[in-house]
Amino acid sequence: MKNIIRTLIIIHVLVVSILITAPALSAQPADNNEGVDWQGYDDGFLQSQQQGKPIMLEFYQNACLFCKEQNDTYLDSGVIKKSKEFVCIRVDVDAEIEIAEEYEVGFSPILYFLMPNGSEINIIYGVIEPFDLIANMTEALEYFDSNYKGQRFEQDPQDDNGNIQNGIERNESNSDIMLPVVVLIIVSIIAVIAIIKFVMVYKKNRSENNQEAMAKPDEFRFPPQQRY
Repeated sequence: MKNIIRTLIIIHVLVVSILITAPALSAQPADNNEGVDWQGYDDGFLQSQQQGKPIMLEFYQNACLFCKEQNDTYLDSGVIKKSKEFVCIRVDVDAEIEIAEEYEVGFSPILYFLMPNGSEINIIYGVIEPFDLIANMTEALEYFDSNYKGQRFEQDPQDDNGNIQNGIERNESNSDIMLPVVVLIIVSIIAVIAIIKFVMVYKKNRSENNQEAMAKPDEFRFPPQQRY
C-alpha cells in the first residue's frame, strides 16, 4: 500500500514540475547571442514614433577599438532584455557623415538616449559596462514615462481593424502563460482528490476484510492441530 501511495505522489510531483517548467521555458526571451536589435537611422525614428518608445542611438566606427569593446556590453543578457524597451539605432560615423555632423560627433563610441521627436534625454561618452548601461537605460525609461504623455505604449500602431497591436500581443502573451497555470491547478486538485479517494477505499476494503475474517469460525481461521 505504501509503495502505491509513494508512486502516486511521485507521478503527481512530476506532472506538476512539467507544468511549471513549460510556461517558464516558453516565456524566455530569444537567444542572447543575437544581441541588441539595431535599426537604421530613418527606420528607427519612424518605429519610435509609431510604437511610442524612446530611442537608444549609438555612433560607432569599425576601426575603433573602444567601439569593439563596447560591443561586448551589448551582448550582456540584461542589456539585451532592457534594450527591447527602446528602439535601438546604430550609425556608422564614417559611412553616415552628415548624421554624425548633425550630432557633432567628435569621437566614438557615443550613446544618445532620445525621445521619439529627437529631443535629448541623456548622453554617454566612451565605453560603459553592462551594469552602468542598464542603470542609465532605466533612468531614461523613467524620464520617458513621465514626459511622453504619461504612458509609453499610448501610441501603439493600429492594424486595419483599429486594434492596438502591441496591446493585443501583450494580452496574448499573458494568456499563453496563464493557461498552463490554470491547468496546473486543476491537475493538482484532481490528483489530490484521487489519492485521498484511493486511500479511503483501500482502508474501507481492508476494514471489511478484517471484519469478515473475525466473523469466521475458529476452524476456518486456524488450521487443525495434528495429533501424534
